[in-house]
Amino acid sequence: MNIFKKNPGRGFAKTFAVLTACFIFSSCVTSITANIERPAELDLGGANRIAVIPFQTSDNEKYNDSHSDRSGSILLAIGGFIFDAMQPSPNEGVQKDIAEYITGHLTEAVNSSNYFKMVEPQKVLSALKENKTVPTDVYLTGKIRSLKTDIDEDKKTVEKTDSNGNKTTSVEWSYCKTVETTVSYSVVSAKDNIVIGTREKTLKKSSSYYSSRRSLPDEMDLLKSELDSLISKIMHEIQPYTITKKLDLLKDKSKDDRMKKANDYAKDGKLNDALKIYKSVYKENKNFEAGYNAAQILIAKNELNEARSLMEKLYSSTGDKRASDSLKLINEEIVYAERLKKQQEARKQNGSSLQ
Repeated sequence: MNIFKKNPGRGFAKTFAVLTACFIFSSCVTSITANIERPAELDLGGANRIAVIPFQTSDNEKYNDSHSDRSGSILLAIGGFIFDAMQPSPNEGVQKDIAEYITGHLTEAVNSSNYFKMVEPQKVLSALKENKTVPTDVYLTGKIRSLKTDIDEDKKTVEKTDSNGNKTTSVEWSYCKTVETTVSYSVVSAKDNIVIGTREKTLKKSSSYYSSRRSLPDEMDLLKSELDSLISKIMHEIQPYTITKKLDLLKDKSKDDRMKKANDYAKDGKLNDALKIYKSVYKENKNFEAGYNAAQILIAKNELNEARSLMEKLYSSTGDKRASDSLKLINEEIVYAERLKKQQEARKQNGSSLQ
């Protein structure tokens, strides 16, 4: 029987729509969300206190050199950057705006996270100047190494014909601004003034084309999104952060009603109920999908060692590549989890010694 006989176009369209919806909305695959905590990318030695020293501009070194004999000048080498503790950089332009933006928003991000106890930067600078004990565990500072702005001009000849058929040509110009800046920063151990880590990042952003130069956005408007991304990256380097992963569950091929029920539980976020059924089905008949899905839920629940044990059994008994791929992911997460635990223990020990 031809199901498209009466209206083949409508029948095909309906079938295609169902398949398209399945693809777009992934309704054919049940997914669960795992919120996984990652360790700080830099090992800060159990630091509980931090200071954010104002970022400097690229003219600072020249400025300091020409004023090195000024009475009362205090030149400090902080994290590999020259810092004038008495007088800020004279650069009143874009570099200063960038430095202030990074310093301010980074300080705000650290404050709002409540992970570190913030120490006033001036207290750190004063202690370094007077060669006294620095009242922080680590401090972070940086520098705007360079800034370059280019404006690209695009010339286009336009031909127009009026109602009488007369042709005229004119030249239309359009302009695009590109801003590129390089920022370097360091995290320094206050106890021994050893640099824990130094990074350098080049940020680049271009505007759309505009009909006049006056309409072009200023450099800071162009760079703000890039600077926000940089600040987020720095935060990931100095303190733990959370990532979200989507874990797909396998569709059952055995047509076991219990598997459908477990799948429904997983869709509704009732992971404990789903896990109980998947484990039961796997224990009873070694159903691969049940074991795999149970392991995926264990990952989402951060029960990584049990997830690894189960996935190792699945791979050992089947050799299935899906189990092998998932096992690699689990092992990676266990390494991250162990590193996170070490950081937490170091912070706890360091916190106790400060009391």
